Amino acid sequence: MSRLHEQTEIDGDRFAGYAPVLQAVAQRVIREENASALVAEIEAGAQPVTLNTVVSAILERERGKLDRLQFSDPRLAETLYSADEQLDRLIALIYQLPPPTVSGLSHEDAHIYDAALRTWVPDHSFLGGRDAPSSAVFDAVIAVRALKRNDSAELALNRELARGAASANPFLAEFYAPQDKDSGLTFLPPQHVGIIYSSLRARLSLGDTASLLVEGPEEGAEDEILRAEVEITVGRRGSDHAQYLRFESDQTGPIRLGAQVEDIDITVPHTRVEIGPGPEALLIAPISVQCETLALTANRLIVEAAQDRSDAAVFLEAAQYEGAMTSVPVVRGKISLSTSWPGVRGHPWTSFATNPSPVSDPRIDEALRRLRKFVIAFRSHSKGNLARYRAKLDHARMTKGSGKAVLYILLSEGILSIAGSMYVLDPDKLAACAGTNYTDCMARRFSDQTIEFVRRALQ
Repeated sequence: MSRLHEQTEIDGDRFAGYAPVLQAVAQRVIREENASALVAEIEAGAQPVTLNTVVSAILERERGKLDRLQFSDPRLAETLYSADEQLDRLIALIYQLPPPTVSGLSHEDAHIYDAALRTWVPDHSFLGGRDAPSSAVFDAVIAVRALKRNDSAELALNRELARGAASANPFLAEFYAPQDKDSGLTFLPPQHVGIIYSSLRARLSLGDTASLLVEGPEEGAEDEILRAEVEITVGRRGSDHAQYLRFESDQTGPIRLGAQVEDIDITVPHTRVEIGPGPEALLIAPISVQCETLALTANRLIVEAAQDRSDAAVFLEAAQYEGAMTSVPVVRGKISLSTSWPGVRGHPWTSFATNPSPVSDPRIDEALRRLRKFVIAFRSHSKGNLARYRAKLDHARMTKGSGKAVLYILLSEGILSIAGSMYVLDPDKLAACAGTNYTDCMARRFSDQTIEFVRRALQ
């Protein structure tokens, strides 16, 4: 049970100490012919009692209530009240939707089953009240099922977004997209990117970090124009290695980020990105958003950084902007806020409007994009410098095209150095050799010296 406590420590004892959970674990042991050997394997980690196995055991335990019913058709006990049906009935209760219908029952059997359901569903082990899950773990299981059903997906998404990042369910990502190396990448709809990222951030401990990358294909990839890749990087305090969670996605729906956004890099030229809703939206640097439509549905915008960090910059660029905000954004601390879209020089964005540097040579333009990607990939390190895992910068996503040439010149001129598993960026050498800095790269403002720098990289 100690391993299960570790998995659910965010939820206190509401899950691991919950009677049906304890019973499910006990039944898992009882079913084995050699229970002692199973316990030893569990303690050694060879047979872990995971959240998924316990949840499945509880649902199977609930299904066992069918044994008490006397149906005229005994085969019904093999099909009714499955795990999916139980979750669908809980969804109907919580989201106030019609319950699922069951066909093929005689009038008598339907009466018996309906009478049982009126007791079973409100008293389900996943509920702590008539329409409220008893634990964040059970809440996540129900929400994931709801998010993947057509009739409840929008209701469930709005419910998760309304929680806000500070109250995001830390178990949602656990059940939504288990990372299985053998099953390939999970498809993550663009609408769900924000809530899954918030869920993963909700599990961070002090000193841990997480960042989100969403990227569409490069210009010219017409056959894949609506594809998108999602990558969430999680760094644990004291670890020299990052965890990368990768998903497939597309640009056919909006990316809904909620009212609090932190540490993101989104480049989706064919997608709508929504920030909000709510009375105010909070952007915590570093943030870069380049999209087709930027919709800011909050009445007030606050920009800040989690700490005093040298990568404190926010860049918002869109082909069009939607929003009714009339108050000037509030910028807390030494943070650069740059915005670019048609009409951006009007109130309340006048002080933050910027025009990315025009470049006519497509080779130079592509190399500048690579330089920007490398520079803004860096994050403030615990030792005060700008560092990034080498695997991140060496990835084919970063080095394709002119990326290898740009990375080579950054290393050869000492702008980047290697420290174990990390690349470290020297901002002074970046300014001296390449004529740029983090803020200018973020806002896509490139000097003549920077253009000449990438030209040398291409020679």
